[in-house]
Amino acid sequence: MPGKEGQAGPEGKEGPEGQQGREGQPGPEGAPGSAGPEGKEGQTGKEGPQGPRGPEGKEGSAGPAGPEGKEGKQGKEGPAGPEGQQGKEGKEGPEGPRGPAGPEGREGKQGKEGPAGPEGQRGKEGKEGSEGPRGPAGPEGREGKEGPEGPRGQAGAEGKEGKEGPRGLEGKLGSESVLTEDLAHEAVTAEKIAAHTIGSNQLADESVTASQIQKEAVGESQLAESLRKLIPLAVGRSGEMTLSKTLTIPCTAVTASGPIIVSPEGSTVIGLAVTSRKAGVSFTVEATLATGDRVNWAVYAE
Repeated sequence: MPGKEGQAGPEGKEGPEGQQGREGQPGPEGAPGSAGPEGKEGQTGKEGPQGPRGPEGKEGSAGPAGPEGKEGKQGKEGPAGPEGQQGKEGKEGPEGPRGPAGPEGREGKQGKEGPAGPEGQRGKEGKEGSEGPRGPAGPEGREGKEGPEGPRGQAGAEGKEGKEGPRGLEGKLGSESVLTEDLAHEAVTAEKIAAHTIGSNQLADESVTASQIQKEAVGESQLAESLRKLIPLAVGRSGEMTLSKTLTIPCTAVTASGPIIVSPEGSTVIGLAVTSRKAGVSFTVEATLATGDRVNWAVYAE
C-alpha cells in the first residue's frame, strides 16, 4: 500500500522571460462584471501640452434644468495594452492548513528490473563457532571387513632359566642298555648332547610324559612376554568422522612406538593411516576421503 503523500517541495527558479507575442484581435465584448474594489489613486501624470483655443461661442439663454438622466452603459473595453514586465517574486507566504487526504490511487505497474549491480567485496571470514552438542548415536553399522594383519612385533628378551625340578623316577632299561649305576651322576648333561642328536622320530609315542617335564619349566613371565605382543592392550570403535578426513581418538594405552591397527567401518572404501600419537593420551587417524565412517582400532605393546 502506498504511503501518505509528502509535502510539496520548494518552488523552482523562475525561467527566462519569453518573447512577447503579437497582439491578438479584440475578443467579443463580455458581460460587465461586478464592480471591483476601488483601487488606490494612481500618480498624477505629467500635464500634456495645451491645445489651441477654439472660437468663443455665443452665450445662449439658460433653459430650465431638466431631470437627471440615467447613467449610460459602459462603453466597450478598449484593446489591452502590451503586457508589462513581471514583477519580482514576492516572499513565500505561510503554509496553509493541510487538506483532507484524497482517495488512494491505483497501484502503478511495476517497473522493469534494473541491471544487477557489481558484486560486492567478500566479507572477512567469521570466527569459528563453538562446537555444538553431540547428537544422538546412530544405529550400529554393519561389521566391517577384517583389516590387514599388522606388522610383526620385535622378538622379546630371552627369559631367565627356570629352577631345576625334582628328579624323576628312574626308568626301566631294556637289554644291552647302560644301567644307571654304570653312569656317574649327571655324566651326560644337556650341553654334551649335540643339537638335534635326538629327533622327534627317535622318541616313541608318549615317551616323554607331562610328569617328566620339570614343573614351571616354562614360567608365567615367559608366556606373558610372548603373549603381550599378540594380545592388544586396548580396542575400540570411534564415533562418526562427521565428514572430516582426520579424527583424534583418546586412548591411555597408547605407547611411544607400539603398533596401532586401524580399519574403516562404512559403505565407502577408504584408506586410513595413523599420522601422530601422544603416549598415554591419544592418537590421530587420517583418511583418504572425507566420509562419515567409523574407525575400529587396536593398540599393542611395544
